[in-house]
Amino acid sequence: MRQNPFVWLEIGTYPAAYTAASVAAGIERGKAGGHIARHYSPAGTFEARTTPVEDGTAVRARYLGDTR
Repeated sequence: MRQNPFVWLEIGTYPAAYTAASVAAGIERGKAGGHIARHYSPAGTFEARTTPVEDGTAVRARYLGDTR
């Protein structure tokens, strides 16, 4: 993601919308679920969004770098 800033990439699809929202919030805070947190830090360098899909809710994220 860091090699392709501003490009949305799918992180995963979650059956429960609240789980997807939690993952997306964690990505933006740079604190996404334990061992993967280091990939999304520091806070504010990634943007995440959720989108309803047939299998649940998808999480997509993109790298913003130092643009914020």
